[in-house]
Amino acid sequence: MAVSSAANPEADDEAGEGQWPKPTTAWYATTILTLAFILAFIDRQIIALLIGPIQDDLGISDTQVSLLGGFAFVFFYTFLGIPIGRIVDRSNRKRLIVVGVFLWSCMTVACGFARNFFQLFFARVGVGVGEATLSPAALSMLSDYFPPKRLGFAVSIYLSGAAIGTGLAFLLGGAALEFFEAASLAGIPLLEDLKAWQLAFVVVGAPGVIFALLVTTIVEPRRRSKLVTSPVQQREGLPLAEAIRFLLDRKKFYLFHFAGFGLYLAFTYGLSFWAIEYFVRTFGVERSQIAYIYGAQVILLGGSGTLLSGYLSDYFERRGWKDAKLRVALWPMLPMMLLAFWIPFIQSYVVAIGTIMVMTFCWKFPLAPAAAALQIATPNEVRGLATGLYLFVGNTLGLAVGPAVIGVFSDYVVGDPNAIKWSIGLAGLTLLPLSLLSVFLCRRFFNQALMIPTYRSGTA
Repeated sequence: MAVSSAANPEADDEAGEGQWPKPTTAWYATTILTLAFILAFIDRQIIALLIGPIQDDLGISDTQVSLLGGFAFVFFYTFLGIPIGRIVDRSNRKRLIVVGVFLWSCMTVACGFARNFFQLFFARVGVGVGEATLSPAALSMLSDYFPPKRLGFAVSIYLSGAAIGTGLAFLLGGAALEFFEAASLAGIPLLEDLKAWQLAFVVVGAPGVIFALLVTTIVEPRRRSKLVTSPVQQREGLPLAEAIRFLLDRKKFYLFHFAGFGLYLAFTYGLSFWAIEYFVRTFGVERSQIAYIYGAQVILLGGSGTLLSGYLSDYFERRGWKDAKLRVALWPMLPMMLLAFWIPFIQSYVVAIGTIMVMTFCWKFPLAPAAAALQIATPNEVRGLATGLYLFVGNTLGLAVGPAVIGVFSDYVVGDPNAIKWSIGLAGLTLLPLSLLSVFLCRRFFNQALMIPTYRSGTA
């Protein structure tokens, strides 16, 4: 298989600008995919609000509940991300998302009918299986809807769904919890024996079953930035061995990218998972009260941080910064590290709210540039696989390791559940310096990753 001289993605962008999908088509699809991501995060994060009631009802420890929030979800979510990435590279992405939305929504509802730790654990596994289909397919599709110099903002729109979904999980979940704790559902089949926390799962999961139909209305875009130019091989897809060889040839870029942002997600997802408990245990506030405050600021600040970073990464790339996506992603990492060290020493509830607000803005800021940089540096036939690997590393560290690290510190190092603030600080001290160093090193290999060869053998 012969390899031509390196392609120039920016030249391809300019040459093909007029052939990209119509803006109305691209932005409609972006809206639907963003709504799907919002639903995914509502169903994923609702458990963080329900930690206390679940522990009271099922009698489980901080470590066990962190497994429900992290490992149970991540186990199949991450391991399936890699084979699903290969499916994304070789099949219809829209249909894959439709199946995934339907599956994870049904399994979220199933969480509401769990009666013990193991039933809830396996229902959460099912949520992870469904959600594993979304981001590899959605990011691949966005890369075919928008040219590289516009991709950062489009990806930021999609990824803002994480902040909106997390916030709505607390807002809607808090409202549902408050309502069902006061309401009586006697006489309603299937629901009358459920506790308030179980009904909250049912309420947030049910809309997704219907939403899956809306996903069928978007257009599957024509694939671009092809590594293979042979018509025969384009139909057959790039062999797995060649895809792996491509990634290994640029292993330093992918290694530092995956490690840097994965470690960052480990701390930030861990913080998000334990944030409500931090306020309840440290300052004695009502769970529903802090849920509304925390949820609203995640939507406002997390969403604005995601959108601003996407816009700035595109802006500075158009101004000539070839590595603008990674430069912008680095900006909030040092402030996040300093704030993590500061958390254990906060004595004031108001100061704690302010600190968490700044951390929420920093938490979401690097994610859109990170995802856009990965898509730009990776050709179409390998994007799904690369994204699957990225999600495998990021979500294993972020959703499994992050909450568990804080839970284990709480149970076995600090030894006092009410001193959860020290466990959060220790997690920051452990994870964030390595994250900052890895992303800084990733910048050195970004330009090398942009040199994408074109395979031309097998021409029909």
